[in-house]
Amino acid sequence: MSVRKAIGIAFLLVFTLAVVIPVARADVSDQETQFTFSQSVQIPGDIVLPAGTYTFMLANSTTNKHIVRIFDADRDIVATILTISTERLSSTGSTVLQFAEAYNEPPALLTWYYSDMGVGHEFVYSGQKRRAFSEEPAVTVIVESAKPQSRNLSARTNY
Repeated sequence: MSVRKAIGIAFLLVFTLAVVIPVARADVSDQETQFTFSQSVQIPGDIVLPAGTYTFMLANSTTNKHIVRIFDADRDIVATILTISTERLSSTGSTVLQFAEAYNEPPALLTWYYSDMGVGHEFVYSGQKRRAFSEEPAVTVIVESAKPQSRNLSARTNY
């Protein structure tokens, strides 16, 4: 093999990797995750999600990575919610949801940590609800992926 041909192949390989690697990373950038709740769950905006299957994903925004969109099983938009960044001390390697329980209300979704990421999304509630939720300890649900190799984590929670 000539030196010219080897350089050409090396250049082509580097160029291909430069194009393919960002595309591969883009698969997890939206953090798309599917959850099945066995009972109603509330989210900010006085919205109650009836028991069922929902897809959570980040909105395609270059300026804010904390806009969460929630879709129902038919992929119809249910809510678009602005969250704030929250960090966890250690990663579990799994998707984690935290809920607050308040008297006579469905559990409220407090945080969502995608897979192995240390930074998650904290759902922000109004002052009165926030105070009510802070009085009780949060319930943590670790979500195991049905297909670990898939970017769409399918989860059945006991919430």
